[in-house]
Amino acid sequence: MTARRYALLGSAALAVVVAIVAVVVATRGDSASPVETIEDVYERLDATLRTDASSAYRFEVMGTGASGETSAATIWASPADEAARREFGPTDLDLTRYVTIADGSGAYTLAANASINIDERQCPGASAAAALLLDCPNRPFETYVFDEGGSPRATTEAPEITIGETTFEGASALEVVAYREVQPFRAGPFTERHTLYLDPETMLPFLREVVQEPGGTLTFRYDVERVPASDLAADFFDPMSLPALRPDPEEPLRERAPEAPSYWLGASIEATGDVPDLELWHSSTYRPDETDPATEQLMLEYVRPGTYGQPLVLRLTEYTAEAWDAGASGSHLPSDPCWTSEEVALQGGSAMIYSGFHWPDSIPPGSAAECPTDRARDSFFAVANLGGMRVVVEPWDWPEQSREGVIALAEALQPWSE
Repeated sequence: MTARRYALLGSAALAVVVAIVAVVVATRGDSASPVETIEDVYERLDATLRTDASSAYRFEVMGTGASGETSAATIWASPADEAARREFGPTDLDLTRYVTIADGSGAYTLAANASINIDERQCPGASAAAALLLDCPNRPFETYVFDEGGSPRATTEAPEITIGETTFEGASALEVVAYREVQPFRAGPFTERHTLYLDPETMLPFLREVVQEPGGTLTFRYDVERVPASDLAADFFDPMSLPALRPDPEEPLRERAPEAPSYWLGASIEATGDVPDLELWHSSTYRPDETDPATEQLMLEYVRPGTYGQPLVLRLTEYTAEAWDAGASGSHLPSDPCWTSEEVALQGGSAMIYSGFHWPDSIPPGSAAECPTDRARDSFFAVANLGGMRVVVEPWDWPEQSREGVIALAEALQPWSE
């Protein structure tokens, strides 16, 4: 179940159990004032995290899932602002490493495949640091209700929150319970009970428990310490630092078999009248037959500079001529009757340039006679024939794409070298 994976990531989709060693710190504000709402909890926790601007909190997290699977994460809370950072993985279930940086604009998560997912949802009443540490127990959730006719209707509801005094392992604690009753669209209903045991003075968590019925219980235990803020890089809590942490996009090119030359557009492309500024964001290889290098597929993805790798603007997909002729071409060549093609010469080869139409709100016509005559073609791609390789030049999120731009990119293809 997808929700189980997110629970181990510490997301709000499903819960985890968190136990942490409490550290007694001085807090701003009146620690004797009653804590009656989740907003009170967040306010007191933020005061704890920002007690001393010269040091940051670091939480080492070890987790155990319902079936005994384990996970590990480290969370840092910034002492100077409301930002936080979490590094997660690998785990028994997922060997991917994730790095999340949360600030007032959202939570930015970098995965090992170089994708950066941006979650702009805000946790009601919580700073980014408090939301990441406690996993936002009061975050609204989506469920479905059924009308009288039985038709499902999506709705957003808030968890039921209760707060009271209790003990944890012999020490006084504050208990915060968030209860959800969830009806998925195509599955049976289930309940989730998120229970936090917090230090009553600092609001640092001792334990977090989430029980799903039907399902099971997931647990995390934290060790916490304070580290000098000067030990952390100046951009440690800046989401714009995430792109530099992604895997080197040229590494798959270095590892390619020499008998399969690689073509690319360089690490970056300067804009012209027909092509925007681009940078190589990610590359990967795949072999349908691991024993045969001739079947290897190379994929290069280009994005606009200064972004989080989104959206994808251009993709190059490369095959040997043998693999292309054996069937790889079928996933790229157009099938609707409105595409036209033309051959252009390249240095060291040639390219077929395809021109067609986007069909965002309808399906293509059934015959060439029905193709539009009152609109310009607005969808283009190329297949280059270079050095025994076939290179598909494929625009993605590039609204201003043009035939001239695709030709310019095909002409700019070059063999990769260090």
